[in-house]
Amino acid sequence: MSSSFHPTIKHYIHFSIIPPLNDALRLWKSLSDALHQAFGATSAAVNISIDVLWLAEDGKDVVLRVHPEE
Repeated sequence: MSSSFHPTIKHYIHFSIIPPLNDALRLWKSLSDALHQAFGATSAAVNISIDVLWLAEDGKDVVLRVHPEE
């Protein structure tokens, strides 16, 4: 049995949010909808996985992890 290493490309992004939004699920949905609206359902850009890693209690800052799906 052989195994091979497949590196995963991930990007970490810090955003400041105006107006503040302290609901991580709503934030994730808004970002997903914006990608879909910008690139369409058939674009490869829609196959980007977004993880909300941290959302400030006051809803003004967020850290996302973004990586393409293969």
